[in-house]
Amino acid sequence: MPNYAAIFTRSLSATASVGELHAVTATLRRAFIYDFTLGVQGAPASFANLWQFQRFTAAGTDTAVTPTALDPADTAALTAAGQNSTVEPTYTAGLILAAKALNQQATYRWFAGQPDQRLVLPATNANGIGIATPTCGSAGINGTAEVYFNE
Repeated sequence: MPNYAAIFTRSLSATASVGELHAVTATLRRAFIYDFTLGVQGAPASFANLWQFQRFTAAGTDTAVTPTALDPADTAALTAAGQNSTVEPTYTAGLILAAKALNQQATYRWFAGQPDQRLVLPATNANGIGIATPTCGSAGINGTAEVYFNE
């Protein structure tokens, strides 16, 4: 099973997603997020942000991010990735898979300890998982989400 990295960066906001991963019609495959790191760039202040990984049923309009294969012998990822949405994904109310409240001066890493603890993207066109900061203590600072997944 090939492994990929996708790195998303965006000026944090309570109304804008940092990034998203989703299936596409031509290659409907499930993907599995098994590791992620969250943090901010620059000189962070002592404010808190809530980072959420949430399911959506319609992808946003965003700038494409090309996932990098961790093994150079692997093929390109079939899962689509994007950042800097101009139109947000259609999030599914209540389907938050992970929520981490973090001080901007901290970096956080999560790793799935068991295969059944991975965050699963459905094999349905334009359905996936978005990374949002619905509570943002200090907007305008760049946040980075580094996501590792396999498919």
